[in-house]
Amino acid sequence: IFQKKKSFSNNKIKEISGINSLKNLKKLSIAHNEIRDIPKLSSCALLKELRLNDNKITRLPNHFPENGQLELLDLGNNLIREWQD
Repeated sequence: IFQKKKSFSNNKIKEISGINSLKNLKKLSIAHNEIRDIPKLSSCALLKELRLNDNKITRLPNHFPENGQLELLDLGNNLIREWQD
């Protein structure tokens, strides 16, 4: 799959999986949904932009961020209470 941009914004999504199959993904927006957990993105090595704003995320997991290429991360307007180093 050669998707470089993918948007799942404004869809009332509560859970997302299968993103790891989009290995060429550079921009991903899952903003304005009802996501509580950040999906695994370990296979998205080219990901530069990730928008997770306006969801229901409460914590950042140990596996996040998995990508050294990430230039933009938007987590605004979530419910984050826990940040693990």
